[in-house]
Amino acid sequence: MLLDRILSLKEFSGFIIIEDTILQSGRLLIKEFVKSITKNDKRNLVILCVESSPQSFLDNITIQQRIVVVDAYSRIGGYDMDDDESSNPNVHFIKSLNNISEIATLVQNLINEGKYHRSESPSPNNA
Repeated sequence: MLLDRILSLKEFSGFIIIEDTILQSGRLLIKEFVKSITKNDKRNLVILCVESSPQSFLDNITIQQRIVVVDAYSRIGGYDMDDDESSNPNVHFIKSLNNISEIATLVQNLINEGKYHRSESPSPNNA
């Protein structure tokens, strides 16, 4: 029930981690979450990819301008990227996961540039 409320944006959460394991994949949940967030025209989404290609989450999503991807997968593992990914200004590549402050700095810069806005808790009248 809580998951339904989060996916329908009735329950506020400024930060959600979806953990993926070998025993239980989070891929479908992540895809549903991306679809749900992009349906709401007031929300933006930052996706940090460390074990999957960003394109695997963005397939069939039409409103990609409100999604910012921090890609720590494609170049680190030596995987090839689609031309669309490498030319997309909303995809930012991380060269190494050794320095986690690089990711924190990038996300802070995105907030400062206005590409991602901190969410405010919805008022009871709007929930």
